[in-house]
Amino acid sequence: MAKKTTEAPEVKVSERRSYELMLIAHPELLESKLKKKLKEFEDFITENGGVLTMTDIWDKQKLAYRIKKHKEGIYVVFNMEIPGEALKAIDEHLRIDVDILRHIIISLAEGYTYTRFKEEAVKPEAKDRDGNRRRHTPERERNASYTPRKEQAPIISEVKKPKEAPKAIDEEALDKKLDEIIGGGDLNL
Repeated sequence: MAKKTTEAPEVKVSERRSYELMLIAHPELLESKLKKKLKEFEDFITENGGVLTMTDIWDKQKLAYRIKKHKEGIYVVFNMEIPGEALKAIDEHLRIDVDILRHIIISLAEGYTYTRFKEEAVKPEAKDRDGNRRRHTPERERNASYTPRKEQAPIISEVKKPKEAPKAIDEEALDKKLDEIIGGGDLNL
């Protein structure tokens, strides 16, 4: 009887397509275990005829919403060239893994270049003399081309006379008019 070989089939480079895989790993995963898992995954890709072109680990990030009861996750991005038939095996491998919270695989356009994730430096908050946070930054700090306004002579306008107070209305005439409106025959109900 002939033995079956477990070697990966030879795949022509022309049959490979570029894909990007982003996965979110369990947030409590130790760094050593994460590196071991990623190495196993890289080996799995090469066994299926793929080639990794880039790996980017983002560290622990806050999630927009809970995934499998977790508020944080470790983001990892892979760019790879792999045959389309191997995608199903990779997807199944990631779906079964309990340390992977979520993953997505997308095909890349020709000429796509990946921009690495960088943490932005957080600026210290501006404080006033008393040590309290400033609510507004001065105009000079917001606008580098700030020039102070020239003082202008005050504009003098005409003083308007206050309007005359309305004439006192006779209360009896007002009551009579209200009775006429309320109880009068003008109302068509």
